[in-house]
Amino acid sequence: MAKLLRRLHRWLGLGVGAWFVLLGLTGALMAFMPEIETRHVAAPTGGPFLPLPALVEAAAAALPEADGGPLRVHPPTAPGESFRADFRLATGGRTSLHLDPATGAVLGEVRWGGQLIHTAYNLHRNLLIRNGERFVGFLGLPVLGLLLAGLVLAAWPSVVSWRERVFSRAGLRGRRRLANLHTALALRALLPLLVAVGTGLALSFPQTTQRLLYRVTHATPQPPPVPGDGRVDLAGALALAEAARPGWHLVWLDPPGETGRVTMAFAPPKAWPGEEQVVTVETATGALTVALPHPAGRLGAWFTALHAGTAFGLPHRIFVVLLGLLPLALGYFGLAMWWRARTARRALRD
Repeated sequence: MAKLLRRLHRWLGLGVGAWFVLLGLTGALMAFMPEIETRHVAAPTGGPFLPLPALVEAAAAALPEADGGPLRVHPPTAPGESFRADFRLATGGRTSLHLDPATGAVLGEVRWGGQLIHTAYNLHRNLLIRNGERFVGFLGLPVLGLLLAGLVLAAWPSVVSWRERVFSRAGLRGRRRLANLHTALALRALLPLLVAVGTGLALSFPQTTQRLLYRVTHATPQPPPVPGDGRVDLAGALALAEAARPGWHLVWLDPPGETGRVTMAFAPPKAWPGEEQVVTVETATGALTVALPHPAGRLGAWFTALHAGTAFGLPHRIFVVLLGLLPLALGYFGLAMWWRARTARRALRD
């Protein structure tokens, strides 16, 4: 049985090892994707912020070729951040304008697909194949098998002591040294690697994941809609929403556009993934509706945050970068072991 597992682990590594390395490296880059893609955007000048409706108007005026104005805006949540407005272009592409929240001046533009980091994102997400997310998910299954086979092999009874399996030891030579480094690294990072691969599989099959989560969770009772007192503009809709969620901060806002509806997401201070609540205000009547997050949606948000490294702030993102480099190291040690064993077998035949 152990011999069969070794062969399975070896050939899975040789077959999907390069793919595992690519996932790790692109994932490491994506951990700091916002900073990378906005590196050319100027810093805000500072000072008191303009009202949000004025910033929405400034963004729409700065990009008149985008009919209907911005689809979604993201106000700054910390000093030094810009106001971001996302647009859908007539050509079908996407772009984001970054504005100075104090003056409304354009600080820079980020067009989707115009940078190398966007290529890395698409490689990680769909392998540059249109609607290739499911294909990437299927390729993730042998990666999961590779990790599980390695786990069973590491736990299998062996003449190698547990201390040598878990800790790197000085004084070892040759293939034994490579095996020691390979096993020690893999065992220490096995749980985070399984989380990364498992959440990646869940995100590759979103509909299946959502159906499963909805089956094992129960819907949260929703509060009744609040009737309005008449027509409101964007500023009035925002004021109603802020009154409904006092002390919470605005995460994003969808201007009314042609729908006649302002949709906003609010989060409590120090929010965990999935705690945002969506508030909708009808501009024609002022009616307000609050949508509490479904437990399935909260679990899905945790999957995304754990996979992307956004759940626990900057330390989590740095950890994801280091974790993304690990498949390269594991692949190097594993390939070196296979090559040495192959060379030794050929020498015996000769």
